[in-house]
Amino acid sequence: MILKERKVPLRILQSEALLRRLSPEHPLIPIIQEDLRKRRAGFRGEQDVDRHLELLADEDFTIFHDVRLLFGNHYFQMDTLILTSYFAVILEVKNIFGTLEFDLGLKQLIRKANGKGEGFLDPITQVKKQEYIFRKWLLENKINQLPIKSFVVISNPTTILKVQNNEELRKYVTHLHNLYQILLEYKQHHQSLKLEVKDLRRLSKKIIKSNTPVTSNSLEYYNLKKEDIQTGVICPECGTSPMMRKCGVWICSYCRATSKSAHVQALSDFFILLKPTITNQEAKTFLHLSSRDQTYTILKKSNFSSTDSTKNREYFLPTILQ
Repeated sequence: MILKERKVPLRILQSEALLRRLSPEHPLIPIIQEDLRKRRAGFRGEQDVDRHLELLADEDFTIFHDVRLLFGNHYFQMDTLILTSYFAVILEVKNIFGTLEFDLGLKQLIRKANGKGEGFLDPITQVKKQEYIFRKWLLENKINQLPIKSFVVISNPTTILKVQNNEELRKYVTHLHNLYQILLEYKQHHQSLKLEVKDLRRLSKKIIKSNTPVTSNSLEYYNLKKEDIQTGVICPECGTSPMMRKCGVWICSYCRATSKSAHVQALSDFFILLKPTITNQEAKTFLHLSSRDQTYTILKKSNFSSTDSTKNREYFLPTILQ
């Protein structure tokens, strides 16, 4: 059973919005594009793992994707957490192509591809740390008998793995195509009941309740100013902005395309990049509208939650973007 689905990471949504809203000549465009490429690759790898784990739906596995929990004063994040009444499994997903050389002594990972070498943080050390902290988190929640196993999952099937100690590597690293069989075999070797069904449900609810999605400020991360963000409704056909609103329809002055809902993307960009609430005046300015009444009609039809105040009413970031 998949109890927590994976959403598109906020940083991907923010990078996509920045590429829509920054001037094409902005010097940070190539950097943001490369960051976005890497994040999309990582997300695709996680989605590939998710599809494989769907096969475990009938195997008494409770699956949580992208879990972020607080322990002490710090958060720790797990790409995928699998719970059963007998054990738990943590998966750290890596979508890296080329030849990967694991140096378990120096605790580093080197990727060689296209005649170049590139260093990465050691994912085995990373997933071991997640395992250690999650064990502490479980103890804090009065659960101390549940065995925990962690794996680094390489989602790219063409990736070649090299390591000095192959036996140690096999304990922690697997290609995606082996994951399903490994989990079933692990289940066969762990038949000692550690959690009653009611306790497993209680733990699952606790994880869902305690999960804290990551927040990030992309303007601060890239040292951008609010003034760098171009306003206006962008034409979904040719990318020109701003579109003009006339008789309830958005019209592109360049290609003459029309749209009734092009403002939805613009408002999403505002929420993602600038702030999680918007007033009538802010929306009027951002969408290049001519009147407060026109703006109120658009916000009202968008079904956003809002404060009760009439004079200073604020509309809230939609749940789908949180």
